Amino acid sequence: MAQVRVGARFKLVAHKDGNSRDLTPWFNNLVLDQGLNLMGTGSWFTHCHVGSGNSVPTELQSALDSSVAVTSTVNSDTAGESASAPYYCYRRKVFRFAAGTFDGVNLGELALGNASTIWNRAQIKDNLGDPTIINVLIDEVLDVIAEVRFYANESDVTGTLNL
Repeated sequence: MAQVRVGARFKLVAHKDGNSRDLTPWFNNLVLDQGLNLMGTGSWFTHCHVGSGNSVPTELQSALDSSVAVTSTVNSDTAGESASAPYYCYRRKVFRFAAGTFDGVNLGELALGNASTIWNRAQIKDNLGDPTIINVLIDEVLDVIAEVRFYANESDVTGTLNL
C-alpha cells in the first residue's frame, strides 16, 4: 500500500514600521488524530490559531490549551516541491495577525485548522528546539509562516488497484 506522510512546520516573524524581526526559527508540529479525520471531510488549512498554553502536544488533543486569537487572513500562498530526497510537495501560507491583536500576552502554542477545529498543534520553539514563549508588541503585526508538507513514499509499491 502506498503511504504518504504529512506534517507542518512554522516560523514566526513580527513586523513594525517596515522592519521585521524573526521571533523563531522553523519548528515542527504534531498532526492530531482529529486532524487526519478533518483532512478527509472538510477544510483544514484555512485558519491559524495561537494560544498561551505550553503543554506537550499529544495526538488526542482537540484544542489549544488556551486560545488567544484566530485569523484567516493570508498574506501569501505559494506551493512547490523538493527535487531531491526526501521528496515532498508543500503549500506555504503566511497567516497575518493585525497590530493590536496581542497586548502583553505570552504566546506558547499554535495550530492550523478551520474556524472551529484544529488539524495540528505545536509548541513554539526557540533556536535550540526547546519550548519557549514569545511576546508580540501591541504595535507589531505577527506573521505565522505555515508550511504543510506531503512526503512521497520512496519505496517501490506493488499491488492491485480496483477502479
